[in-house]
Amino acid sequence: MTIIRTKRNMVRVFEPQPQHDMFVETLTCPNDGSNVYRTLFVQPITHWQEALDWAVEIADQMKSPVIIAAIGGESFLRRHEQRVQRALRGMNDQQRGEMRQVVIAACASVMRDCDDRQLRAECFDILVKLRVVNG
Repeated sequence: MTIIRTKRNMVRVFEPQPQHDMFVETLTCPNDGSNVYRTLFVQPITHWQEALDWAVEIADQMKSPVIIAAIGGESFLRRHEQRVQRALRGMNDQQRGEMRQVVIAACASVMRDCDDRQLRAECFDILVKLRVVNG
């Protein structure tokens, strides 16, 4: 963890792991002794620098430290499962079809380019469930 000190606050930075992390989450720390963190934003990992720059810029206006954390897909789903389920339920047919195409493209990309055997196997299973390939 890296700590970036601002004039009156700080940003705690948990660096991404290149082959693992898919999202960057911007949170605020609890300052009341509880373990309740407030998620401000979740963005694709490609927005890492943008999220970090924003956190440093806004930190002095916050009551508590800001956290920038890179997270993997599984961690994201565990922590935001209800939010994801609500978003999926709210999609219309066109949005679901577009989401399906994004998932298929992402899985195909992993199958083609990733060296991680387990991750390729997971993507293959997803493609089988989506009936894109026969298992």
